[in-house]
Amino acid sequence: MDRSVEPGDDFFRYAVGNWLKKNPIPATEARWGSFYVLRENARQDLRDILKETAAKKKWDKNERLVRALWLSILNERERTKRDTKPLERLMREIDAITDTKTLMRFIGKNEVVGMGGMFAPYVGRDDKNSGKNILHLVQSGLSLPDRDYYLKDDKDSKKVRSAYQTFIPRLLTLAGYDAKRAQKAVEPIMRIETELAKASMTRVERRDPHAQYNKRTPKTLANEARSIDWVRYFKDIGAGSPRELVVSQPKFVKRVSELLTEVPIKDWRTYLRWHLINGSAGILTPALERESFRFYATTLSGIKKMRPKEERAVSVVDGALGDALGKLYVQK
Repeated sequence: MDRSVEPGDDFFRYAVGNWLKKNPIPATEARWGSFYVLRENARQDLRDILKETAAKKKWDKNERLVRALWLSILNERERTKRDTKPLERLMREIDAITDTKTLMRFIGKNEVVGMGGMFAPYVGRDDKNSGKNILHLVQSGLSLPDRDYYLKDDKDSKKVRSAYQTFIPRLLTLAGYDAKRAQKAVEPIMRIETELAKASMTRVERRDPHAQYNKRTPKTLANEARSIDWVRYFKDIGAGSPRELVVSQPKFVKRVSELLTEVPIKDWRTYLRWHLINGSAGILTPALERESFRFYATTLSGIKKMRPKEERAVSVVDGALGDALGKLYVQK
């Protein structure tokens, strides 16, 4: 408590003011609180587990997976040497996209490796039948955190959009684009993402669980979004042949189907290349990682300092191999 503050003037400061004084927000964080302290303690435990696993001479399957990723993230010299070579196969596949069919085949097949596209499919509980799981299809496809960043006209939103349009060519240049090509990519990326933003539900709309519970079958979905071969898409993402699914934002899905025929294929290729590079920046070269940090952490969230390399590597392993690392945590 901070008794120098009158509770009638500022009850929050009165109740927790001394805690705030003793626990300033670290330079590596956008916010801070007691639950963040718990998170940091868990992060340090995971780091210790990863370091112990890396030092072992024999490993089981989970240990081998997390060890390989942990060491590869820490090896910045090798990451710099490899540059964007790990993306070459996917880049060739993007170059080979010639129509809506091959576009959606690429998106579907690479959903299973985490690249994603305009949708975010997942399997979760059926909210109206808790005894079973069901496939969910959710809006996605934006590089900024929310639709409002693209659509609001206030000063701060315009500032973020301007910074984003500066960030795009900077990151692409670091990924090997020449300056002219990098700058030319900005317009189609912004155009496609802005259209996706317009079709997206607002945060307020997403608070209504009933509005986001829309049962569909592949057949009824095909009638609403005709440009997409849903039978093929579901097989490509590993969902097999679902009898039904929950579409959280039907209007968004319909608009994506329309955009697939409205937007030139060459612009979709530009969009996919951008999402591949942007989504991978944190695990490619240190230069790409730093540029991504400057925009997403500093410009958007006000974070002043990158976490130490080992802590960043913990986050990557936990994000990519959470189940495998979690098993080691439980065993420990």
